[in-house]
Amino acid sequence: MLFVVYILFFIFNKSKTKGSRWRIFLVLILTAIVLALLFTSQNTVIMKGINRALGFLDEQGINWKNTSGRGELYLRAIELIQERPWLGYGIFGYLERIDNPHNIVLELLLAGGIVLLAVSIILCILALRKHIRMIKIDPSFKLLAILVLYPVTHLMFSGTYLSSPMLWFYIGFMAAYK
Repeated sequence: MLFVVYILFFIFNKSKTKGSRWRIFLVLILTAIVLALLFTSQNTVIMKGINRALGFLDEQGINWKNTSGRGELYLRAIELIQERPWLGYGIFGYLERIDNPHNIVLELLLAGGIVLLAVSIILCILALRKHIRMIKIDPSFKLLAILVLYPVTHLMFSGTYLSSPMLWFYIGFMAAYK
């Protein structure tokens, strides 16, 4: 998934330059070649990762028995969110009722409800606007975007925002930068 996010970032980034159509075409062709090599590879590590990522799909569609159990976890998280939608259970309060939901949106809703999610979205928009202004001043700040894409993508499927050092570095950097 992160590979796809990085490719999309690269394409979006390059689409603003002159002659970008050929570059985008080249990136898409190279991406297709890399993906084809990955899917036909005899590398057991790559094949294990691909099988894990696609293991929940079968002839009938989604087979929840082959998932990591996150479907049940997500459903339980949604039930808890529905019980306390506005303020949630507190940053660590939800851990008494459910394990980490492995999704940043669900975790924010459990921790602080719609209020915390709304504040987080507003702060993300402000950080993004600031980051865009920083890139206009100094294009080398694009590197910071590449760095923050990893934790954001990761937190959609695993982990917790409370222990994501790269995310907190980005938040601190954006808050401190003038």
